[in-house]
Amino acid sequence: MNYNFINMILSIICILVTAAIACYIPRRILTNQIFADLVAEYRKADVGMAVLAIFDFYKNDCAGDVSNIHNMYVQKYKTQIETPLANGVAPDYDNALHFQRRFLSQFYADIAKLRFDRCPRLRKKDLKYWFTPNETTLLSLLLHMAKPAEAVFIKVGIPEPPQSDVPMNKLLLKLYDEVKKLK
Repeated sequence: MNYNFINMILSIICILVTAAIACYIPRRILTNQIFADLVAEYRKADVGMAVLAIFDFYKNDCAGDVSNIHNMYVQKYKTQIETPLANGVAPDYDNALHFQRRFLSQFYADIAKLRFDRCPRLRKKDLKYWFTPNETTLLSLLLHMAKPAEAVFIKVGIPEPPQSDVPMNKLLLKLYDEVKKLK
């Protein structure tokens, strides 16, 4: 009698472990596939141009000084978007710093979601393998540019979201902190 009870418990444990593994493995594969797709996206020319534009903006327009980012970002937005729109000309959205920043911020937010919000999460070793010190610098610049980007939106009459802490920026900051520790 006692032997049958133990067999039944072991059978239930085996079924639960098998079910857990059967659920985990496809989700792990899906997480890895999404990450692989993001990395493939990162290798495209559009992303490279956006990365170069962000670094160029910081180096040339801001003279390598973080305290200049806010004013120079607002000025760049006026030059690239507000002035053409006011003159009835379609802005070059693809090459506008504002949209390149948004593009990269969304890309890194997607990676951060895989790392922090997904089950199973993107592994730390994947981040360590893929991220370089330049990614840490780029994340830092994107985070510094978030405030002036928010100010530009408010200035053109688009109301702020109901919550003041934008979740994407929180994810980017969390990703930045973790990547910084990896180096």
